[in-house]
Amino acid sequence: PNTEFDWYVSYEANLNYFADGCGTVTGDELWNAYSQYISALAAALNGVKKTDRLLWSPNFWNPAASVNNETKLAEALTRFAAATPEITDLHFQDDAHAGRTCEGDGLFYYDLLAQTMPRVAVKVNLEMFLPGIS
Repeated sequence: PNTEFDWYVSYEANLNYFADGCGTVTGDELWNAYSQYISALAAALNGVKKTDRLLWSPNFWNPAASVNNETKLAEALTRFAAATPEITDLHFQDDAHAGRTCEGDGLFYYDLLAQTMPRVAVKVNLEMFLPGIS
């Protein structure tokens, strides 16, 4: 009864898609679907137990150098933060373990999120897996 309780969004998303889309789905369509999902999930979770914190740990699958339109990505992230006030913490995954990104990419995305989502506590979820070792 006296336990501090917060919610975590388990669905991981590729935030690069906000700018570039995916296949035939546009970035705006994905942005809209993610924002609706987060808001609906937060409402459902808070219906079970009200909390002041919601952590999400999405991803950036693409290296920073491959971002086609940084301005569009920044604008989409700014709009997303405004549309999903339920998110209080965003710990994005660096994805370096998969070899898709490197340390410099993590810094780029951290700075981008910190600038576009100033009310959200941004941190990096370092995935420190070593390929080929189990």
